[in-house]
Amino acid sequence: MRTAHFIGIDGGQSGIGFTVVAVDPNSQYMPTAILESIVHIIDGAKDPSTGKSPRSRLAVSGVARRGRRLIRRRAARIRKLARLLAEAGISNGMSDELAVTYEPWLARKRLIDGYIEDDTQRAAYLHLAILHIARHRGWRNPWWSHERTCMADAPTEAFIEQRDKAADYFGVSPDALPTIGSIGALANAPSHPLRPRTGKKSLAVSSGFSILPQRVFQEDQLAELDLILKTQRVDPSIADSIRRAVFDSKMPRVKSGLVGVDPLDRTQLRSPRSALEFQEYRIRSTIGNLRVAKQALSASQRETVIQQLMEWKDSVPPSWDEVASWLGVESPDLSFPSAQDAKSSKAPIMNTVVALKSKKSKLKTVWSWWEQANSLERSQLAAWLGDASEDAESDLIEELIAGLPAEELAVLDGTDGFGTGRAAYSRKTLNRLNVAMQTGDGSLTSALSSEFNVDPGWRPPAESIFDHIDHPVVDQIATVVGRVLAQLQRKYGPPLRVNIEHVREAFLGPEALQEFKNAQTANRNRRERIRIEMRAQEKLTNDGVSNSDIRRYEAIQMQQAKCLYCGAPITFKDSEMDHIVARRIGGSSRRENLVAVCRPCNRRKGKQPFAVWAESDPSADVAEARQRLREWVRPSAMTSLQFNALNAQRVYSTQPEVGGRSSG
Repeated sequence: MRTAHFIGIDGGQSGIGFTVVAVDPNSQYMPTAILESIVHIIDGAKDPSTGKSPRSRLAVSGVARRGRRLIRRRAARIRKLARLLAEAGISNGMSDELAVTYEPWLARKRLIDGYIEDDTQRAAYLHLAILHIARHRGWRNPWWSHERTCMADAPTEAFIEQRDKAADYFGVSPDALPTIGSIGALANAPSHPLRPRTGKKSLAVSSGFSILPQRVFQEDQLAELDLILKTQRVDPSIADSIRRAVFDSKMPRVKSGLVGVDPLDRTQLRSPRSALEFQEYRIRSTIGNLRVAKQALSASQRETVIQQLMEWKDSVPPSWDEVASWLGVESPDLSFPSAQDAKSSKAPIMNTVVALKSKKSKLKTVWSWWEQANSLERSQLAAWLGDASEDAESDLIEELIAGLPAEELAVLDGTDGFGTGRAAYSRKTLNRLNVAMQTGDGSLTSALSSEFNVDPGWRPPAESIFDHIDHPVVDQIATVVGRVLAQLQRKYGPPLRVNIEHVREAFLGPEALQEFKNAQTANRNRRERIRIEMRAQEKLTNDGVSNSDIRRYEAIQMQQAKCLYCGAPITFKDSEMDHIVARRIGGSSRRENLVAVCRPCNRRKGKQPFAVWAESDPSADVAEARQRLREWVRPSAMTSLQFNALNAQRVYSTQPEVGGRSSG
């Protein structure tokens, strides 16, 4: 059945509603009937077993998959090692039950105390100790090769600290504890646990001390294995094979088949968004589409803005007001011709470079390397930061990553801002487009046409709604919507229009949704505390404190009780909240567009943006207002980053937000 119809979709936290409405094309698409209504219950991809600390099923199953993979790989490694030991005549002469008691630790200590003359006993101890080390190898830099692990300094600082604490606790000399095994051998009673044990069912008697409370490093385990093999006079060639079998490992990689290909060059994989080529592409394609008074930028104007953005150092990107100042024009003169360009209050920058700079005090090795590296090496590192595929070009940076201290590697792994996901094109294609935009008229359309002979308006193929999405909640919603739409299309034909609405938290994952709810609760509690404080200080009645009153009260405190516009003292009773850019000309009611001011300033300013009004009113000055901003006190509920971003371009704003995006 083919029926002219619209489909409405409403997404919530626990369900998605669908309504099919028949319309009359001859009567301005007036609704004529509701053909069908469907409600599909969803669970937000939450794993039901995670209770009050919600996690997505994807995250939980991912942990389980990684755990199973780890167990399989370890079992295969142990089997391979056992065969090697058998071939070398190092057989197991003890019960397998001993492997799960303290016997392996005692065996490790006995093997370093001196050469064991009895062949059978020596082989049994070696078999038990080597397999024990192989099962509990400890931590290493995941990007280290076996050769790099062998070159690492031992003992590590962590080992020395644990050795000294154990020596002090048991009253022995540190020299008597040269290895991890000798320390572990002290754990011969429940009162001396190897690791900290907690919980009601803990087998250990709590003594406030555990023998190995910190991370054990593979460098220390390898040093002990070398000492054992040398002390027991194992043939060097056999010893090297054992060493490699015990510490065999693979670098973490994503299969290349899971990475999409470039639609313009199908021999290349799509670039990670951390790549410098992609971030330059975003800047060039956005600025190439920028207009001043509806006219394209000249080549010199375009390069001026592009260089400013590519050399930007602040973690807070510049606003379009600041871009306008670089061009010497007014912000209202800036525009983007395409309706498809997304609105954005910030201009694009080189995110990877800025993120590295922001952490350079904690990434001293990386930053020192970066400053000495050439453009190709920098490009390789930037791409590697967002690329864990098998085809990642890491030869140029393998030595850098392998040589990083554990602390720097952790900082690098935990640094946000490099850019996640992949662009539509490969780094090779992005580089060609960047060169074409730089040498041509700056237009992405022209660059695509000249380099790849595509028609104007061409865009990369849209991904199917059924393609897997890494975000578990979005993946679940997209799958449900895709299936229902396909079902409705088979029944009624293609819809004339699909309208979609959703609450903000509908696309949050379980963890993020819980954080969102916790933040809401914290905000409610904070507002209630402020209400109590205001009732006491301002002598207000119980029902006389609204949310807008609270916002003004907080603004006055943040502003040190000074009018932002003229600097006059203000109180709650004689101040007002003002939109820096009036709502009637497109200003928002978000925090960055609202300030507490005195009533005379608010009356004189009227509906003009502050920066425009200040040019004609002698009582106001943008530079002085900017200085007062620097004196503001950051609220405890706001992070430094939020506070700085909030005030970055507050007094310069002269129009509502503009912005653009790339199609990459």
